[in-house]
Amino acid sequence: MAETTWAEEAPSAPPKKSIPTWVWFCGAGCLAVIVLGVVATLVMFAFVKSARDPEKIWEKLSVILPYDNRPPELTPLLGMNLGVEQYQFNDSRGFQVTFQRHTGKDAARARSQMFDAEHPKFPENMGVMKFKDIQAATIDVQGRSVRLLRMEMELGGFLKAIVPKEGQEQFGAFLFADLSPEGADELLILQMVRTKGSGPITDDEVRTLLKPFHVGPKR
Repeated sequence: MAETTWAEEAPSAPPKKSIPTWVWFCGAGCLAVIVLGVVATLVMFAFVKSARDPEKIWEKLSVILPYDNRPPELTPLLGMNLGVEQYQFNDSRGFQVTFQRHTGKDAARARSQMFDAEHPKFPENMGVMKFKDIQAATIDVQGRSVRLLRMEMELGGFLKAIVPKEGQEQFGAFLFADLSPEGADELLILQMVRTKGSGPITDDEVRTLLKPFHVGPKR
C-alpha cells in the first residue's frame, strides 16, 4: 500500500488590524488615567509629580493648541508624553477634558478612520469599558468645521467591580473632537467626559470650552 504523505496546514496569517493600537489607548488609556491615577502616583511618584506641574502643562499645551487666556474653569491635572502627548484638565463646569496629540505615519490614517468614515471605526467593547450609541457629527467652531464622535460609556470587567456605583455614574456622555491643524499629518484630539449632570455633550458646550483656544479663523 502506498504511503500517504500528510501536509501540515500552514498557520493562517493573523488578521490585519484595522485600527492602530494607540487609537485604543485614546479611548481606554485616558480613562485609565482618570480611574487609576492613584496607582500611577504610587508607582511613578517622581514622574507624576513633574507631570502634574500646572505651569508646564499650560506651557506645553500652548505649543500644540494656542490660547488667548487660560480659562479659569480648567484646572490642570496631568501632562505627559509617552509617545502620545496628553494634557488632562478638570473642568468646573462638569467635565474631564483631555487634549491628545498623535504624530507619525498612523496619525492621518487613524483620523480618517475615526472622523472621515461614514461608519466610524471605534472599538465598542474594551473589556474594562464599553462604548455604545456612537454617533458622528460636524459642528461649526470659530468658523471652522469640526468633526465629532459622541458616545455613551460604561465601566466593565474588574473596573466595574472596584469602582463604587456613585463613581461609575460620573462617567456617561463621552465626546471626541478632531482639532488637527488643517493639512497636517498629525492628529489632535479633544476628549470630553461629562462628570456632572446627564445627557449628551452639546454643541454649545464644546464651543464654550474651546472659546479661549485658537481653533478656527473667527475668534
